[in-house]
Amino acid sequence: MLVPELDDASLSRVPMEVDTVFHLAGLAHRFPPHVPSDDEYERVNGLGSEAVARVARNRARRVVLASSVAAIGGDGTTTIHRGTAPTPKTAYGRSKLSGERLARAALDGSGTSLVVLRFPAIYGVDAPGAVTQLARWIERGRPIPSCARHARRSMIAVANAVDALIASSQCASLAGEVALPHDRQTLDVLSVARTIGAGACIPVRTVPCPAALLRVLGRLLGSLGVAAAASAERLLEHSVVEDDTLARLASWTPPVDATDALRALLRRSAHERAPTARSAA
Repeated sequence: MLVPELDDASLSRVPMEVDTVFHLAGLAHRFPPHVPSDDEYERVNGLGSEAVARVARNRARRVVLASSVAAIGGDGTTTIHRGTAPTPKTAYGRSKLSGERLARAALDGSGTSLVVLRFPAIYGVDAPGAVTQLARWIERGRPIPSCARHARRSMIAVANAVDALIASSQCASLAGEVALPHDRQTLDVLSVARTIGAGACIPVRTVPCPAALLRVLGRLLGSLGVAAAASAERLLEHSVVEDDTLARLASWTPPVDATDALRALLRRSAHERAPTARSAA
């Protein structure tokens, strides 16, 4: 069932006499000039999460809320842990942290438990986000800045994210917990790019570029509406997550290998290009 807004009036029509409500809706992946205002982020990610929790209160056994590591923030140089004090740096991150807190308050004292999953970058075929932008860049044969070898990123494949959500719905010990699920491997961005390219037999070239220059170019071009530039600036920030909450309490291990998932990003495109190449020959 589709609802026009994440508010009580719209959500009251959704059957919530269920075991688990997975709240995955949110506002993200927007680039200049279409960046939402702070109020829009808060209305959808903050107040929307509160409304879902309020309507699910005492009607569902559990609410599993998909949040983001952006709710924690980080300075781009340190590793993020479950217990890292939240200091979100963006309006998006602030709205996700607000959603967590409002949902928890809405369920406090009820028979409905809450589990919060703070995901890093989620990637997969046709998934939105910075990793997909990177894959499209590689598909066009464009070079990767050399500084990408110094930026390490925790990410999670769509299949692993789904598996983490299911595990979070089933494990009684996770009630009230916050977890940061991620792939088993944490790669630098250049290795990510080369792995994506290898899946479609596309060689990845590098071009000398210091990180400081890339940040300036990313912000400049991003302000002009060049999504790939804005995405690159974000992707090339160091962001490493370490958290064993799901492994410790739910014996969860990511079922999909990150290398296999990254190689699959452009594999379909490679198959689609093949008939054209044969006919041209």
